[in-house]
Amino acid sequence: DPDVDQGVVRAVRTGRSELVPEVTDAMLVSVARDPEHLAMLRLVGLTSAMIVPMIARERSVGAISFAAAESGHRYDEQDLKLTQELARRAALAVDNARLYDAERAARLQAEEAQVRFRGLFEGVPDAILVVDDGGQFIEANAAAYRMLGYDLDALLAMRLANVFSSPDTAEAQVARFGEPGEWRTESEFLRRDGSRVPVEIWSRRLDLPTGPIGLSVVRDISAQLEADQIREEVLTAISHDLRSPLNAIKLHAQSLQRLVRRGETPDAKRLDDGLSAIDAMNTRVAFL
Repeated sequence: DPDVDQGVVRAVRTGRSELVPEVTDAMLVSVARDPEHLAMLRLVGLTSAMIVPMIARERSVGAISFAAAESGHRYDEQDLKLTQELARRAALAVDNARLYDAERAARLQAEEAQVRFRGLFEGVPDAILVVDDGGQFIEANAAAYRMLGYDLDALLAMRLANVFSSPDTAEAQVARFGEPGEWRTESEFLRRDGSRVPVEIWSRRLDLPTGPIGLSVVRDISAQLEADQIREEVLTAISHDLRSPLNAIKLHAQSLQRLVRRGETPDAKRLDDGLSAIDAMNTRVAFL
């Protein structure tokens, strides 16, 4: 019964050995769970017993029980010393096995986490750049290699300042990593071939046990800027095309309005010409 503080339970709890040189019938009665159990203990014919805790690194990991019966041997202090040494070695073996299993499980878990991290890290379509507190690259994903034109080894030998087209902008970015929070900015990166790429950068500082790092997610916005430029050109052209017929409509309407305000009645042809011109310009606008 684990709730009974005696025998093995007490030895594990206290870390103290128990030597019973002579097992009496009264002792058997005190430990028996029921009459059947008592009868079995008497049948075994126990004469002496020892319970020795297994202690490793100042912690009980179990206990070993020794019992003498048919031989009639009586355990003494010399026997106890020998079994304590045996229990100590067994405890170390058990504890080492547990530590090995725990270390192996932790290593496998770490390796699994690393695989998941790399899969996520490399699967992101945007470039990811990681720098130390001095702006030195310590990690980057495949999208970053493709964007900048460097392989990983070459990139890790560089600093953040080497990929910005403006040294002042690079210096400001590194300085921001000294502050908490996150921020967004637009800038230009300098590729290995010397070409420039406009980028949008989301950055933040991360405080790790090994020290602070800077994390940036970088997106190439060349296509976006090109689309914005095309949209601006289209809007400018549409605005110009709209302005010409609208101005013509306004001129014809104002001409007719001036006649009316002077109290003059335009002749039928002039009125028809003006309204026809307005209708034609309106049709042109409708098809733009």
